[in-house]
Amino acid sequence: MNHEDWLAANQDIANKEPWLHNPQSIRAVLFDVGFTLLYPYPSTAALIQSAFAASGFPTSLTDIMRSLKRESHRFETSGMILDGVWANDKHIQEMWIDFFSAIAADFVPPESVHPCAMEALQYSRGQNAWKIYDDVVETLEKLHGNVTLGIVSDWSTDLGAILRKHQLLRYFDVLIISAAHQKAKPDPRLFETALERANALGDYAIYIGDSYLHDVLGARASNIHPVLLNRGKTADSKTMGCPVISSLAEVPILLDL
Repeated sequence: MNHEDWLAANQDIANKEPWLHNPQSIRAVLFDVGFTLLYPYPSTAALIQSAFAASGFPTSLTDIMRSLKRESHRFETSGMILDGVWANDKHIQEMWIDFFSAIAADFVPPESVHPCAMEALQYSRGQNAWKIYDDVVETLEKLHGNVTLGIVSDWSTDLGAILRKHQLLRYFDVLIISAAHQKAKPDPRLFETALERANALGDYAIYIGDSYLHDVLGARASNIHPVLLNRGKTADSKTMGCPVISSLAEVPILLDL
């Protein structure tokens, strides 16, 4: 598929987003990290299972997945994600300890809940706990040198080391981590800092992420053109009101590169 084919297949959103007809105007491309560039490897549930086993409590993956689904829903609906928890390393750690403790409580005696949660935290923060999506490097190779590349991510300050381990830092001119800047998405100030570092204006930048609440709304608040990455193909451009892609391989197509 080329640029014109993409526009033809997405006429509704193309008519609402003039930059899609003038992609050469885009000078900066900013990315989210979690579930955009990297994903938990082999999975969050498998990491928790390994941590519990290392603590002396082997647990079935099916049982952990059931508890994980419940706690993920609790987390997503609790309002914590809008309370600035990602803006501080200490708060991030406390959040994950609470999260893993709630899961551990289903499987271990009370006196072992906190040690298991701490072990799960260490497993999840390890540099080997994340893997690059298959479409990332090829996409960055096509963009690098044509536009300014940046990251805006809700993450603890160890993100830089994780990106370095995966040899991704070499592609990016700008790295904005929420915990380092004491602000969290969708706070527009986080995106505005990225624009300043990229020496770019929002009208000439796009932001790509997997969350409508954090990424699309945060980018829009800073006048950056949002692009929603929906790898599961459960959303479309017409419903979301912005370009929706299912792979990062579509980004060079959007920019006609």
